[in-house]
Amino acid sequence: MTATRETEIRSTRGADADVIGTLRSGDRFDVLEITSSCCWGQKQGDGLVGYVARDAVIAVAEQAA
Repeated sequence: MTATRETEIRSTRGADADVIGTLRSGDRFDVLEITSSCCWGQKQGDGLVGYVARDAVIAVAEQAA
């Protein structure tokens, strides 16, 4: 998936979880699990693993449409 906007990468689910990094617009994020509000996966490049807001990433196929 690709980030559509800058968003925080968090250590666990929830808005009160520790911020461990940032996903910038255009960054690739390998999603391994999707819930109603977040995605868990790994940021390409530095390999950081965590949770991001579901509405902050889009599937590559959706982006091309």
